[in-house]
Amino acid sequence: MGDVNLTEASVKPTATTIKQRGTFGASIVQGTFLYFDASDSEWKIADCTAATTDAAAGIALTSGADGQPGWIATGGDLTVDQVTLAAPVFILSQAGQMCPTADLANGDYITVVGAASSTTNFKIGFIVTSAVAAGIA
Repeated sequence: MGDVNLTEASVKPTATTIKQRGTFGASIVQGTFLYFDASDSEWKIADCTAATTDAAAGIALTSGADGQPGWIATGGDLTVDQVTLAAPVFILSQAGQMCPTADLANGDYITVVGAASSTTNFKIGFIVTSAVAAGIA
């Protein structure tokens, strides 16, 4: 299936979305998965290929440049306008994207980012395992 790219137009908060304001530590596009860098208190692009960036904790609800404030969803549900949520559980992929668990690659750090309850509803839920995938063909 490959990465699911949550585009700006496809990410919409619901009544249950848990939101917070934060400062971006890079140029961020709405729909990108982020980790919180405690060293400078900024939200940066999460990535499954490094232990320093795999702890996804939010998804950008707004776009913004490095140093700008933005809204981040840290829990609850999101409405996503796409039928690509066919897989039940999603993990962090590269460059702030997500993919189904079946697309886990050898050497990736495993971080669950949420699950689909329908083709248009995404339940945000972060589980950072700190485990590295091994032995995957």
